[in-house]
Amino acid sequence: MSLATARGDEPNLHTATRGTAVMFALHSLCYMAISVPAVIAPVVAGDIGIDASRLGVLVATNYLFIMLAGLSCGLLIARHGPMRVCQGSAALSGLGLLSASAIGALVLAATQQWGVAVPGSALAPLFAALLFVSVSALGFGMGLVNPVSSQVLFVSVPPRHRSLVFSIKQMGSPVGTAVAGLLIPSLLLLTSWPVALVVVSAPALLFVLLAPGMPAYMLRYEQGGTAGSGPGVPARFRLSTFVEPVRIMWRALTMREMAIMSMLLAINQMSVSAFLVTYLTLEVGHSLVTAGSLFAVTQLAGLIGRVVLGLTADRMFSPRRQLGLLGVIGGASAILLGMVDAQWSYMALASLCAVFGATSLAWNGVLLAEVARLAGPGQVGTATGGVQTFMSGGAIVGPIVFSALVAASGHYTAGFIVGAIPVLLMGARMSLTRMPSAQKS
Repeated sequence: MSLATARGDEPNLHTATRGTAVMFALHSLCYMAISVPAVIAPVVAGDIGIDASRLGVLVATNYLFIMLAGLSCGLLIARHGPMRVCQGSAALSGLGLLSASAIGALVLAATQQWGVAVPGSALAPLFAALLFVSVSALGFGMGLVNPVSSQVLFVSVPPRHRSLVFSIKQMGSPVGTAVAGLLIPSLLLLTSWPVALVVVSAPALLFVLLAPGMPAYMLRYEQGGTAGSGPGVPARFRLSTFVEPVRIMWRALTMREMAIMSMLLAINQMSVSAFLVTYLTLEVGHSLVTAGSLFAVTQLAGLIGRVVLGLTADRMFSPRRQLGLLGVIGGASAILLGMVDAQWSYMALASLCAVFGATSLAWNGVLLAEVARLAGPGQVGTATGGVQTFMSGGAIVGPIVFSALVAASGHYTAGFIVGAIPVLLMGARMSLTRMPSAQKS
């Protein structure tokens, strides 16, 4: 019997609604924060005097800290409880933006008042330290979101609605990105970019202050009763702390299947979404406006697809079979995207982009809900951190392999196909076979 049952407060529509709203807000705020560097990069690069293309290194570094946060989040939740981890996630996102603002203040003061270029000067170590704080804080803050929100939603949402609710929470990703894309340019019309970063950090810091008002049922950790008191909670971080989330995802066949599928889905998603606009303009020959509109179609389809897939996973298909179908359809649509040419009509291309977006950009909520179900009480945060490690690994590997294939072949088709075939095959296997026993290894 779960702790919720023992206390007579089983999750219901009221607890689900409040839990979803709070976790959606946290997800949106942290994703907005981590999206700011990509939006502000063209302006910052000119002031600092570095190539904006180096943003890719920062993105990869962010993902490394996201992985580290995911591996440690289970213990953090067990020791300090969901509320403190939620506060930490928002606080780190705000700190990351404030550190970036400090970089801006340093750079502008050096160039405009002292006539010194920061890179290569005596100020370079301070610049590097602030940059490390910013990148690590943004990545670690974002990395805490999925594990802690899975824990909160696991105790707040009735099981029959979990796929839908987890999918709605994941809509915070595109919403946060969109807010960053709209808010930052508007602020830059009114003030400097260091001040703009301070303004954007305010909502995350406000969340830190409001977090203690979270309802008590959201703060429960279902392992021995209360946070920090569970029998399996170690006194300090050890190497096993970071290994355990991966072990949980790998030792049972059902979880191992989710881990592999999450990585393959992430590879396919990032291989296409990161290069779609470049491919459509440089190789297919469309204008930047047309390519940008088609990219927007994939994002909109992904937004709608999250809700539709969450509903169908709760009411029609088993989550495992649905994930298999998403792998097949998403992989096939990616292969077709790699074969388009200038003769394709806009409607045909838009339809294909919509299919890709509704499958390959909308799977996260269903998969995270299934991982939470398979993990069960007491291991939701740890298991979510483990699967997040595989997802982040796919997000890093996908673009790297894609770039190497394009460089070797001179065409984008090879990148699309190589990224798509593994998830298509894994999807076919999951669609055509029964769920493996949880005890198998």
